[in-house]
Amino acid sequence: MRASTALAAYAEPMLAGRRVVVLGDASSGLSEELLNRGARLIHVYDPDPGRVAEAAARNTSRNVTFAALSDDAFAVREGAFEFGVVENLAELPSPERVLGRLKRALSPRAPLLVATPNPDVRRRLLPTRAPASALSYYEFYDLVSAEFEQVHLLGQTPFVGYAVAAFAPQEEPSPTLDTSLVPGGAEEPEWFVALASQRALRFEEYSVVQIPFAAVEAAPAAPVAPLRQRARRDAAPSHPDQSAALEEAKRQLRERDQWIEQLEARSTAADARADELQTELETTAARLREAETRLAKTNALTATLQGKVDAAHSDAKRSRIEQEARQERCNELQAEADKLRQEQARAQRLLEERSQQLQVLSDIEAQAGRDIASLEGQLRERGEEVRRLQGELREVERVSKELVDELQTPTAPDARTADIAAKLDALAALNAQREADLAAAQLHIQKLESDLGETGEEPLSERCQDLQRQLDEARGQLQRQAVLIEQARSGQGPASPDGP
Repeated sequence: MRASTALAAYAEPMLAGRRVVVLGDASSGLSEELLNRGARLIHVYDPDPGRVAEAAARNTSRNVTFAALSDDAFAVREGAFEFGVVENLAELPSPERVLGRLKRALSPRAPLLVATPNPDVRRRLLPTRAPASALSYYEFYDLVSAEFEQVHLLGQTPFVGYAVAAFAPQEEPSPTLDTSLVPGGAEEPEWFVALASQRALRFEEYSVVQIPFAAVEAAPAAPVAPLRQRARRDAAPSHPDQSAALEEAKRQLRERDQWIEQLEARSTAADARADELQTELETTAARLREAETRLAKTNALTATLQGKVDAAHSDAKRSRIEQEARQERCNELQAEADKLRQEQARAQRLLEERSQQLQVLSDIEAQAGRDIASLEGQLRERGEEVRRLQGELREVERVSKELVDELQTPTAPDARTADIAAKLDALAALNAQREADLAAAQLHIQKLESDLGETGEEPLSERCQDLQRQLDEARGQLQRQAVLIEQARSGQGPASPDGP
């Protein structure tokens, strides 16, 4: 077990269904651990071609691929990966270039975990070789932050202790963490870990990963001497009494030499086979890169076509919605037009009715004008007649006065009386005629007033009233003349000229 196993456990919440790129040791088992924790596809790039060949030969998963880390190792479309892990940045050649290529290979929201050993730690929980070129805390931060916008530095610290737990808890226990026995509350971090991305991330700020005790207890195996050296030690000179044993040893040595030669031959054949496999692997990797390039182009073309199809569907849907809206608006306008036509028909009928009424009123007005003109003519005639009657009354009054004067003048009684009687009879007849004319004028004026009341002509009504006053005055004068005539017939003189 390696220290990167804890890194895989920490990354589990961010792995679900993602395509992951791993830079590090192909034989470390990190890819299998990431796959078991939810990753969908894993691409491992190792700077050591030998380890790549061994890992590819042992690989049985179709979701994990191995390739050598070279200048064209990331010949994939930009943003192809959704999560990245750098197992040990200090072991990679040109870390700056590697991080730059990783930035292009990751999508903008993809997290990246970068680990590097702390060069100041001398004792480690799990064996780790820290290269002389290992980066310090600030160098590591500056290197990662030069490529990524968001960088959070974490420390992977060894955690050693015991857990005291109930065997049969009543409910899910809440763990209690006690670090009082460790000076400062924590051990010195063995690894610096950077969580980087181009966008802001949510992450666990404190996580404890338990590892099996056997992984810590196991000690690294001692190196084994080469077979030829062991055979030569076995072939050292021996005592003469041990000739039989020496012969046996020589025989065994010859068998071992033969066995070694066979192993060397097999090793040579294995090296040749490994070279062939390496060539095939490189060819396969080239084909894979070409296939990935074609796949990327196909995906881009598919995305473009899908975008056009979606746009066409969107345009068709928008056109259909606009057409439905236009149809609905057309129906509304048609309804409004029908309503306006109905209102126009009603207005036309009302206009025709008003036109007929105006025509009737015009005819009535024209007839009223003619009637008024006729009435005015009649009034003028009656006025002339009234004035004529007034003149005649004045003449009768004058004659009456003359008769009265004659009655008062001494003359021959017979001749004067006969003459006066004749004149009085003539005046009485004339007075009666004037009374009849006044009565006829009175009736005509009343009829005119009735007609004028129907037409509503106020000025003509005033003129009729004026004529009525004149007729009243004429009637009074006639009455006075009748009194004078009666007095003259009876031989009595008037009390006064103006008396009744």
